[in-house]
Amino acid sequence: MPKWTVPLNISTASFELDIGVLDHVNEESDAPDVILDVESFDAIIDSNNIGHAIGLEEALPEGFLERVKGRGIVVNGWAPQAKILGHRNMGGFVSHCGWCSVIETIHFGVPLLALPMHLDQPLHARHAVEIGIGIEIPKDEDGRIKRQEIARVINEVVVKKKEGQLQRQKAIELSKKLREEGEEELHEAMEKLRTLCSKNK
Repeated sequence: MPKWTVPLNISTASFELDIGVLDHVNEESDAPDVILDVESFDAIIDSNNIGHAIGLEEALPEGFLERVKGRGIVVNGWAPQAKILGHRNMGGFVSHCGWCSVIETIHFGVPLLALPMHLDQPLHARHAVEIGIGIEIPKDEDGRIKRQEIARVINEVVVKKKEGQLQRQKAIELSKKLREEGEEELHEAMEKLRTLCSKNK
């Protein structure tokens, strides 16, 4: 298994957009939220409304924004992903599995619902599934993603929670381990630097 490193401090710039997105995530709800990241757009979906909010594979059909109003939020452009993933209401992360997204998922201990598209994303998704922090959303024989499959996996991981709890626990354990290893490596590097500096005096 490759030795992964997790940044010790993941932070985001503060944009006005943070307020609207985080206000939605902060709302008290019986159901956890799901962040859906599909390359060029992000959306937060309330898991009470899975069947209605999964139309994103059609790239926001006409009237979509009106239909999700009050049940979810669609962000056109940049979203404060790290802040969202770090929020206590986050029940899962549907991601294309870019490397930074996988690392942030591990860092925040959020179950990963993998929806890889191309390049290195399928490899990242496979690793996430193998180490127990993710589940891949299946595609049909033509490589298409069906909304029913997305809804089924979200329901399994976020609503029923058994699968999601296992993934969350595994991600938290991995995050802790990687942070400890990162701190040890940093300490070793500092000691080597200190030794070098004292030799050159």
